[in-house]
Amino acid sequence: LAASAACPAAPESVAACRTLGEWILLPLLCRPEAEPLRELAGIAPEELYICGDNPWQVFLHDGDAYRENASRRAEEAGAQAEEPPFDPALLSFVGTAHKNL
Repeated sequence: LAASAACPAAPESVAACRTLGEWILLPLLCRPEAEPLRELAGIAPEELYICGDNPWQVFLHDGDAYRENASRRAEEAGAQAEEPPFDPALLSFVGTAHKNL
């Protein structure tokens, strides 16, 4: 993404993106606020895009912490949710048509 990052992003670059995150990263990598992200990736932009008085806020989060929490929640939900027993009478249900009055 760093090679095609620009603000505004080129339509060809946007079309090549596979996720919403990639769409956001294309212009973000050119913003001064993304310096920690560029350092983490080991890249330097050709040109920084500075625009108005609306700075972006960039936060780096460890994805492993989110993955662990999601796995734990899924396990807890699976342990709590019990499937109701199968009722064969449900197979013989016949719906009725509603008449417009």
